[in-house]
Amino acid sequence: MGPNMTHPESMLLHKGFLEHGGEKIYFETAGNRSGPTMVFTHGMGGNHMIWYQQVACFAPFCRVITWDQRGFGRSTNVTGQSSPQTSASDLAALLSHLEETDVHVVGQSLGGWASMGFTLQHPNRVRSLIMADTIGGIHTPRIERDYRAYTERLEKMPMPATRALDSHPALEKTFGLRDRAQAFLYNQISATSLAPPVEQLRRQLPASFWPVEQVNSIGVPSLFIVGSNDDIFSPEIIREAASQVPGSIVIEIPGAGHSPYFEMPDEWNKVVHDFIGRLEAA
Repeated sequence: MGPNMTHPESMLLHKGFLEHGGEKIYFETAGNRSGPTMVFTHGMGGNHMIWYQQVACFAPFCRVITWDQRGFGRSTNVTGQSSPQTSASDLAALLSHLEETDVHVVGQSLGGWASMGFTLQHPNRVRSLIMADTIGGIHTPRIERDYRAYTERLEKMPMPATRALDSHPALEKTFGLRDRAQAFLYNQISATSLAPPVEQLRRQLPASFWPVEQVNSIGVPSLFIVGSNDDIFSPEIIREAASQVPGSIVIEIPGAGHSPYFEMPDEWNKVVHDFIGRLEAA
């Protein structure tokens, strides 16, 4: 590449901070501003960088927004108020700051709570809702029972002094055997969040459910994606959650764990691309 080569607008990356609620919320934007807008909200094991395989895929025809929830990546958490509720409020403030009013909202695991909360509070600003391996605060007795059982098992697990470079709780158990470099990269990206409020959020999430009547009345096109080998939110639980959202679609990605967007990006991106494409063509 020569030193004088210029890049199209779709390949330029813009970075910034938004001051909101006593915090500095970090965000990045890239992509084609003449196309639809997508905003990606990460899970507990990630931050804005975890979406690099989606930014590269969607930026040529979409405006892509990634951001860090409080305490993750480059966002602060000096007030100690990180929660699903503040994340939904931060997301709303960020999209207002970027003057976005018609957005495809994507949430992975923890990010599903913020994505669902924003959608329930601002349905007229949401073009579609994409829930990636997340119950996102949807409540049914079965979901609550299964999620509490998972968190109880998690609390009993001893925390290792060190973690193997080729494994992570958010990755499918055998992923590191197939792609050790990618598994290592996942761990490295996760580790760039110096003080993520993981334990605080783990206590909050089992009790953080959005009002059932609001979820049942969502009028936004919704897609649920889940890995067939997800040990955190099984396909059965994701289908249970999706059953509470009228007209929602569930797509299962065979062989993937809790992070298909990272483990199998080609398959995951195609599912999302096709879903958005149908909506934009309608």
